Amino acid sequence: MQGKAQVISVQSRKGGVGKTTAALSLAKLLLSEGKGVLLIDLDITGTNVTHTLESPYWNRVAEAAKVKKRGRHEGVDLLALFEEYVAGKGVPGFSVGEPRVGSIFYHDNICVLGSLIDLQAHHNQPRDRFTRQPSFLFDYSTAASLMAFIKTLASQFVEAIGSSPEYSEAVVILDNASGYAGLLPFIEDWVTDMGPLTGKFLTVSSLDKQDLRASANSIARIERLMHKKIITSQQLIEMLGDEGEEAVVPKKEPADSRFLARLLDGSTVDRRNEILGIPFFADPKEKLLEQAMNTPQMYQSIVVNRVPRSVLTGEYQHASTDTSEEAAEVTSHAVRTLLGAELTVSQDRMVGYSEETSFQFSLSDIRRSAPSGLRVALQGVRDAEERLRELRKDEHGKGAGVSELHWADQLVPRLRDAA
Repeated sequence: MQGKAQVISVQSRKGGVGKTTAALSLAKLLLSEGKGVLLIDLDITGTNVTHTLESPYWNRVAEAAKVKKRGRHEGVDLLALFEEYVAGKGVPGFSVGEPRVGSIFYHDNICVLGSLIDLQAHHNQPRDRFTRQPSFLFDYSTAASLMAFIKTLASQFVEAIGSSPEYSEAVVILDNASGYAGLLPFIEDWVTDMGPLTGKFLTVSSLDKQDLRASANSIARIERLMHKKIITSQQLIEMLGDEGEEAVVPKKEPADSRFLARLLDGSTVDRRNEILGIPFFADPKEKLLEQAMNTPQMYQSIVVNRVPRSVLTGEYQHASTDTSEEAAEVTSHAVRTLLGAELTVSQDRMVGYSEETSFQFSLSDIRRSAPSGLRVALQGVRDAEERLRELRKDEHGKGAGVSELHWADQLVPRLRDAA
C-alpha cells in the first residue's frame, strides 16, 4: 500500500507570505492529476479557509466539507468534529460517490475542512467551550488529543479514496498556522514518522532575511528529525540482523529512543501495511534509507513568494549578505540543497506577483466601477424601480393616482435599457 497516499504539511514562519494560496494551489494541481484531495485548515486561531471558496477562482474545484444528517448535508468544521470526538462520538468516515448518513461526502473536488476559534458563536453555542479558547492549543494533553483525532480523520480519508477506482492516490494537505507553536511540533513528528515517500513538507517564505533565516531553521529541524528516525531504523536493522541470526545489543544509544520503542511495539509491526503508520521504517530498506539521508528533496521543498518582478526577470539578482554566525548554524545539507549557500535563493524557487491570483480570495466581492454618467443613470433606474414598487403595493394606485403608476410602468423599462 506504500506510495498510495501522501500527507503534505504546508508551513511558514510568518503570516502573509501566501501559505494558504500555496496549499490551495498545490491541492488544485494534485486534483488535476486524478488524486483525491483533502485540505485541513489547521490555522485555528487565524482565518477559516472555507470563506475563500465563494470566489469564482476556487468554487469550481473546491468545496467545504459536509456531513449528511437527517436527510440533508450540513457544513462542519474541524473543531466541531473534535468536540464530538472528545464527547465519545468517534471520528466520521468519508463516503465517495454515494453519501452516507454521518459521513463526510467526497465527490470530485477538493474537500476543505475549515476551522476557526469563534465559529461556534454563529451556531448559538457558547464561546467559552475549551476548543474555542486560543490557549487550548498550548495545553499538551489537549493538543495531543487533537493530533490523534487528525491522524484518524486522515486515515479514514485515505481508506475511502483507496477503495474507489476513480482516484490514483489520496493526498491530505495540512494548512498549518504560521510560526512554530501549537500543533506544529506534533505535525512534524507525525509526518516524519511516515517516512520520505509518504510524509512531505512545503515551506513558504518571502525574501525577507528574517523570514529566510527562520525558514532555514525550520528546514534544518525537519531534516534532523528525519535523520534521527533513519539512523534509528538503521540501528534496528543492525540489532535484528539477518533472518535466522541472533539479535545483537546495539553498540550505541538509539538516535531516537521513543521512535525505536514505536518500531519495536508489537502492534506497530502487525500494522506495518498501514499507509499513515510507519511502514517505511517498520520494514526498512537499507538503500532507500541511505537515499533519504542524502536527498532532502525527497520530502522537503520551499517556495519563496512575493518576489519583485525585477528579480524574477533577472534585472536584479538575489544575493544574500547574511554571513552571521546564526546563519552559518542553519546551513545544513537540506538548507544548502533547497536554498543554496548563504541563503541565496535561486530563481527556480521564486514566485512573484500574479495578476491571475492577486484577487483570488476577493473576486466574489469586486465589481468593475461604472463611469460617473452611467452611475447616475443606474441610480436613477434604482430610484424609479423603488418608486414603482411602492406604487404597486397600492393595487388601485390611490397613493399617487393611476396616471403616475402608468408613467412609472412605462419609464422604468426605458431607463433600464438606456443604462
